[in-house]
Amino acid sequence: MARPRTSAYEIGERYEQSLSDRERRLGAHFTPADVAEALVARAWEAHDHDVAAGPVFCDPSCGGGAFLIAAANRLHREGHSPRRIVERLVVGIDLDPGAVEASTQALIHWADEALAAAGAPGAAVADAAVADAGVAVAGVAVADPRATVTPRVFLADGLIDPLDEVGPIDIVVGNPPFQNQLGADTARDAAQRAAVVERFGLAAKGYVDVASLFILRALRLVRPGGTVCLIQPRSLLAARDSAAVRASVLEGNRLDAVWLPGSKIFAAAVDVCAPIITAGVGDAAWSTRVIGGRLADIELGRVSREQLAAAPAWSPLWAVATGVPTVEGPRGEPAASPSSALTIGDLATATAGFRDQFYGVVAHLVAEQPRRGARVVSTGMIDPLALSWSTRSSKIGGAAWVAPWVDLDAVAASDPDLDAWIARQLTPKVLVATQTKVLEVVEDQRGDLVPLTPVISVVPRGEVSVAHLAAALLVPAATAWAAARFGGGGMSHTALKLAAKQVLEIPVPCDADAWGVAAERVQRGAPDTPEGWLDLAATLNASWGIDDAELAAWWVARLPQMSSRR
Repeated sequence: MARPRTSAYEIGERYEQSLSDRERRLGAHFTPADVAEALVARAWEAHDHDVAAGPVFCDPSCGGGAFLIAAANRLHREGHSPRRIVERLVVGIDLDPGAVEASTQALIHWADEALAAAGAPGAAVADAAVADAGVAVAGVAVADPRATVTPRVFLADGLIDPLDEVGPIDIVVGNPPFQNQLGADTARDAAQRAAVVERFGLAAKGYVDVASLFILRALRLVRPGGTVCLIQPRSLLAARDSAAVRASVLEGNRLDAVWLPGSKIFAAAVDVCAPIITAGVGDAAWSTRVIGGRLADIELGRVSREQLAAAPAWSPLWAVATGVPTVEGPRGEPAASPSSALTIGDLATATAGFRDQFYGVVAHLVAEQPRRGARVVSTGMIDPLALSWSTRSSKIGGAAWVAPWVDLDAVAASDPDLDAWIARQLTPKVLVATQTKVLEVVEDQRGDLVPLTPVISVVPRGEVSVAHLAAALLVPAATAWAAARFGGGGMSHTALKLAAKQVLEIPVPCDADAWGVAAERVQRGAPDTPEGWLDLAATLNASWGIDDAELAAWWVARLPQMSSRR
């Protein structure tokens, strides 16, 4: 889809380019015109509308008006008049007066262009309006304010204000502000927290992103059968604090599709998605399309309602988008469902340190072995069955370290709590890296390594050996199982991020003899050829009762040893 040729978009672009760094940190980012047009098209396709009457579009946080212009373009292509579109079929809301002015002028300018193209009497000529008009938005000349159309753009908080004047809505589209509640700039104050909790109840508790609450508001704005398509941070799929929003979407609504572009859309370092939801359809059976590509034009697969309901998050959607093979658990259970087999948690404990432990250890790092010390391992030092401590530089606390030690005497003298925590880590265990493409583990048979947060430490209980635990976690099918159950929350589009408690849910192998063979093979260390890795993958998968060459090849291709460092 080529970029739409209308200077109406430029008004919003220039306005949003004028925003300060702080305003951008508050979540204001301009949606590219081609992306807005593509998502409006997907929402239009999902909506069961009367084309003759024309569905009413609304963007509840319209910013510079990209989605309003995209909706106007679509309605115009369907035969609606520019005046009716601007005055009845497109509605914008924003709490920023500058955004309201920019969107209003963008729609006036769009109508002028459309009327001029049709040769309507008295219509302003677009180029002349831009060059000569006496009103400016963010330094950009815009259409004559004496234009004969009156856009419906309201100054209001689209999240919590009543919005009685907006009227019935058929399709809600937009890109609401991303406001992570752990950030100092974007966290709600006490009054704002009270207001959103009053409107949204338990869904607004915790650290849920403001953008996700806009989904709940949109579902209340649209008529039954209406469509909602709002850009979201990808964390919506898996974040713990978004669980209530995800549950609300699945209660009486239909999740028609989820867009996962697989590439960066905005300058901000955040991956995005966009659920497309039909409101108020009851309990009819449905499945969700997973679509990719910048313009939401690549069909990637489908996920059933039952799969989504069984999983603790919307991770099955992410798994489809990233090409994760479908696997069953060791006893044939679907990957998204809890396993009835034994799990890592039945055989081991798993913990990861907190910020206090991270900064405490970093404060006592030394480059030379102290009189009494322990080696410190960061997640960047861990590859499958290979530890790069002393052989490769890793960033820790903003500095490069090759062979970091923690000075235990210095810790004992200054921080007894940290000293006790380190002592608990010095036991035989398996270390699991986070933010990786596959589960990456190394053995610590001697129990002399200190894991640096967020490395996960898995300590065996009872008779199970460290090698058996390492083999269980390395099984390629275990990575695919975990991706379908917990994936989607990583820092990058393809990274799998697990918490310690999620590691404990991973099933252990069901074939004891094959598991023993895999444990013996793991103790020999990392293979040094692709063929060796494929052989190891087959051995590990056999412990789950799986013989799948494609799954093995997928796993090997994602290993850091087979590609550049993540």
